[in-house]
Amino acid sequence: MAAGPQEIFIQNPHHSYGKEYVRIFSRKHGLKAVCNYTDLRDAQVFLPRHPSLLSTDVQASLFAPADRLESLIEVLRNSYNIAAAIPHNEIVLAATVRINEALGLDWVPAATMKRFRNKESLKDYVRENDPGLGISPSVVVRSCQDVRDAMDRYGFDKVVLKPNDGWGNVGVGFFSADASDAELGAFLDQVGEHELLLEEFFGGREFYSCGQADAEGIATTFAVFETIKGEANGRSNIDYEVRLVRRSDPAFDVLTRFTSGVVRASGLIRSPFHVDLKLDDGEAKLIEMGARMVGDSRAYDLNHVHGQKLDVFDLSAHYYISSEPYGEIPLDWDRYDSRAFRSVQGINYERQRLYSLAGSTAVEALPQFVRWAHQPEVGDMLPVTEDLLSAPWQVTVEGQTEDELDDVSRRIRRLLRINHVANGVKRTILKARSMIPGAVRLMKIRTHPVSLIEVPPDQPRALAHPSSPATAEVAE
Repeated sequence: MAAGPQEIFIQNPHHSYGKEYVRIFSRKHGLKAVCNYTDLRDAQVFLPRHPSLLSTDVQASLFAPADRLESLIEVLRNSYNIAAAIPHNEIVLAATVRINEALGLDWVPAATMKRFRNKESLKDYVRENDPGLGISPSVVVRSCQDVRDAMDRYGFDKVVLKPNDGWGNVGVGFFSADASDAELGAFLDQVGEHELLLEEFFGGREFYSCGQADAEGIATTFAVFETIKGEANGRSNIDYEVRLVRRSDPAFDVLTRFTSGVVRASGLIRSPFHVDLKLDDGEAKLIEMGARMVGDSRAYDLNHVHGQKLDVFDLSAHYYISSEPYGEIPLDWDRYDSRAFRSVQGINYERQRLYSLAGSTAVEALPQFVRWAHQPEVGDMLPVTEDLLSAPWQVTVEGQTEDELDDVSRRIRRLLRINHVANGVKRTILKARSMIPGAVRLMKIRTHPVSLIEVPPDQPRALAHPSSPATAEVAE
């Protein structure tokens, strides 16, 4: 490592929670960030939207695509003094683990973290460490015959097929024993070269739990949420709503006990966790587990339901750089139990550029409104909703009862209308205006490009520190 003050490394901090960690590490721990961007145009578009990532909290901003990871490691080793690499979302997890391992940083053992990018390996490990958890068999499959053989071997009537390294409910299919080879084959073709995992399909209610593992692997669960699924666009597992599970619900204790056992059996330490679960005939079943903060901006909900006394970013930041106890975690369970809370998610039925989102102001005026978890901007290209990542909008609300929020949810869906403009002339004008934001961003990129330090494709011996006159900037 280079001499000098220590820094933290964050990949693509403009996504997810990266900017929160940049702020906390700089202002509380005195550690400035070395940030790397893997997509140049993406960085040029989004960095100006996050001024904190262009502030003095950031020591250096690099550009190294995914295929320059080893060169990036050499740059970090020779030119910086990295104390920790922060896996703020699932996309950056594999690269962050490799960087931690290569730089010899003191955090979770690399072998443990690598399992979290391989569902089969993780579940095998948990199953072996604690057979009492009842983790169902998982089988890697590559053909229709593999699927048939696995279903016969384990007596599965219905199965889930999903990418072994996937996340976000992307590329998931459900098949019963009477599914045709044509149906299975079409799905396998759609998934392509991804290694697929076959697991038993469980019925019942679906949940996720969130929390933090300390240096001893002891899990503290902050919240449990129930995911309400719906059918849309030919998919049967579209997230429709996410509802807070209060402690008065018997499911809460069952799921938090199971979560603690799974975290312990996984070997995870010093990390936030997000566990997807089902409750099938009263028995908890493991669906997925992530060694990271819950995604889709829902970490902010964890702070909210505890009255903002909890700061999950501050807590996780502590354990990313220290094995010492954090101290008492400020969980306000009275506040947690006092309100009904949920996230309401939209569905988009056709790929379209957004030129109008009617009802936004009316939704924000609702007394139950908390925040936009995701608010699209005019000019955004909205994909067809097929998974968690393609919801066009997401609103969080809070009230006294679930019945109250049922009414609010229905009202929000009536109020929010995507591109619902009856007048033809007005529609034409709005469509034309929707192109302006993109044109303005493109002009800014051309006239005022963000300066990044480019990591060469080959293995560099060293890269000048950003304070050096030799610093190379990326040309537009």
